[in-house]
Amino acid sequence: MSGFSDTLTPMTAAKTPRTQPSEVRRRDLLEAAATLFLQQGFDATPVDEIVLRAGMSKGLFYHYFSSKQEILAALREQFIQQFHDRVQGALEQAPEDDWVQRLACWIRASVQAYRDTLEMHDLVFSDHMRSNYQGERNTVTEPLHTILCEGQKAGAWSVADVDLTAWVIYQGMHGAVDNMGLETPEQWAAMENNLVTLFVSMLGATPPHQNT
Repeated sequence: MSGFSDTLTPMTAAKTPRTQPSEVRRRDLLEAAATLFLQQGFDATPVDEIVLRAGMSKGLFYHYFSSKQEILAALREQFIQQFHDRVQGALEQAPEDDWVQRLACWIRASVQAYRDTLEMHDLVFSDHMRSNYQGERNTVTEPLHTILCEGQKAGAWSVADVDLTAWVIYQGMHGAVDNMGLETPEQWAAMENNLVTLFVSMLGATPPHQNT
């Protein structure tokens, strides 16, 4: 074992991948796969390289994942959950009963989350068709749907179809991030402001004071 004395006892030796907790081994495989997929592409990365980078055996890989496609699906689930958690964390700092501010917060946090993870987003959704990711989109849009429903009850706006409105806002935000080709922080901030104004005005409410 490189870097360790042969006289080390099992009580003092570092844990090998096989003796680490199951969740740690799975996490290490996910991290290794994500790094290699981003560096050289999904198709160009064999399982052998993933296990080599993770310091594990091929048998351990197949204990957790049946294929590269399955580990990609796991990365997608992880991406969705981390996106949701980041936006939810931002909403916890927003005023509880100011629905316009909460909507603006959702828009800004979502734009920033996508902006910071564009490469990973493109990787995990590269082979994903519209018909098989409804559940994942529901996870992402759930906080938005709640904001729109509660804002409707409070009289902050009136929309005929909350579900449709949530999808229009989500897809509009997502499409703007995908297609605007922005580079500087100033450009991103301007787009956030413009999207807040656009979507809040679309609901018939008054946009909040914008960040500069």
